[in-house]
Amino acid sequence: MPGPLVAAAGAAVALVLVVAVVPPGPGVPAFVLHIAEVMLAGGAAYALDDAAATLTDVTPRALWRRRLPRLAVSVATLALATGGISLVLHQQGSLPSAPALAGEVLVLCLLAVAAAAMLARHGEAEPGGLVAPVVALLGLAAVVGGSLMGDPLFLTDESGATSRGRWLVVGVVAALVIVIGSRDRGAAALWERSPRRRSNDSGSA
Repeated sequence: MPGPLVAAAGAAVALVLVVAVVPPGPGVPAFVLHIAEVMLAGGAAYALDDAAATLTDVTPRALWRRRLPRLAVSVATLALATGGISLVLHQQGSLPSAPALAGEVLVLCLLAVAAAAMLARHGEAEPGGLVAPVVALLGLAAVVGGSLMGDPLFLTDESGATSRGRWLVVGVVAALVIVIGSRDRGAAALWERSPRRRSNDSGSA
């Protein structure tokens, strides 16, 4: 069970809930919603943590096969947290576009998992502790920077097609990085050392 992810998801939902029920002002400010989304993304960075990776990496199993149970629990936790936030916003009458909210959470989590996947590929058994603080800092910088520049960076800020295009590109790039990071270097090395590969190389020579 990814404890840090569960804690981050619970804190994100609690933040939105507290702001929703504490007066004054109707609804939940967009700033609070963005902070909650960044918290979820920071928690997603722990989805690939595998303390036993130093032992399991000696077998030719891919990254996802080793971490699939933990990843499945992480996805379910993130989905439940996003649903909980959506429910609170709906009750307050401040629910933004559902696709925009889902898209923001998805892209932010993809970015966090992409960074964790690359670190895991290079031998880091528990990349979450390294990625989560960076995600938090960059996310807060994006929230504050967008407000100061007057350029809505988040989809839930009623942004236009340009902003949607940026988020789409970032999401696709993050997904590609995850695919690259999921390629098991240990399995590739095992293939290079396999008798069949050596015999094929000898025959071609």
